[in-house]
Amino acid sequence: MSKITHSTPLSNNFRMIAEWEGSSKIWILWPERPDNWRDNATPAQYIFAEIANKLSKYRQVIMGVSS
Repeated sequence: MSKITHSTPLSNNFRMIAEWEGSSKIWILWPERPDNWRDNATPAQYIFAEIANKLSKYRQVIMGVSS
């Protein structure tokens, strides 16, 4: 079971970096929800995979996926 906390990302020192700031990793969430993506997200998944492959030449890519 998940634990509910009353902290915020800002209070935990998390923030969204600016596009000109350097980074060592890129996080991408895998598209899969049929209510948000047409054709069971298959076309989007193809493009996301292409983007991740290209980005991986320059940065570590971490893909968030469901089980």
